[in-house]
Amino acid sequence: MTARIFARNHFTRGLDFIYLSDNRLPNGYGEHSHDYIEIVITVEGRAKHRINGRLYDTVPGDVCVIQGGDMHGFELATKDFRVINIMYLPEKVVFPLPLLLKLPGYHALFVIEPAQRLEGEFRASLRLDSLGLSSVLALARRMEDELEGKRLGFESILHALLLELVATLSRDYSKSPEAGAQKLLRMGEAVAWMETNYASQVSLSELAKKASVSERQFLRLFTKAFGHPPVEHLLRIRVNAAAQMLKKSGCRVSEAAFACGFNDSSYFTRQFKRILGVAPKRYTKLEP
Repeated sequence: MTARIFARNHFTRGLDFIYLSDNRLPNGYGEHSHDYIEIVITVEGRAKHRINGRLYDTVPGDVCVIQGGDMHGFELATKDFRVINIMYLPEKVVFPLPLLLKLPGYHALFVIEPAQRLEGEFRASLRLDSLGLSSVLALARRMEDELEGKRLGFESILHALLLELVATLSRDYSKSPEAGAQKLLRMGEAVAWMETNYASQVSLSELAKKASVSERQFLRLFTKAFGHPPVEHLLRIRVNAAAQMLKKSGCRVSEAAFACGFNDSSYFTRQFKRILGVAPKRYTKLEP
């Protein structure tokens, strides 16, 4: 029977948003799932990483992001097999998410690749060179030091270090020479383009071209990764951007609509209410 691990029971170091462990696993580790995101970094040795029933080789420098709900474990490990696991609950982490969403590597590593593995279609993962691995291990050591020391402000520093780790891995993914990684990175580039150019008019064929795949393949891969098609994703980006604009600038609803890519203020109002559950004018009166 596969074990299910919950953050409320597993995060036992005084914080409810993050946990870090450094383990030698010569006997591997049983298959399990959890309700948090886990960044798995192979430091030494080799093993077979079983993810959702499929086996993948893992060697030093390999980085794998396990989303909540994925089943994984290690088997056929060498005696010196060692991994560092950095676990966090995204809903409790203070991240500047709009900035991360502009990074193609973030979409590729943290969203698209896990979705591909879920379907058994993708075998490659981020593999750091010795310099990249040393840099990431140095970050992990600093996080461990803050968790152990619990000095004044350690929670804030841990949020900052986790953000640095996620951004660093996203950047490293963008430099990966692996063919499979490059394929997903092009998908990530199309998504990041949507995040930064949401006010522009763009067709499905143009997005597919940016990802270097057919329209049908882009639609299938995108929907699998994000849970909705590209058109819906773009609508949500635009509505959220407009919501921020309404809150911060106090502009008129029609101004926010046109600035964020909508050509019809009535259509904008309908989509705004559907996605956020409240009409734009009422949204501006809600308490922050």
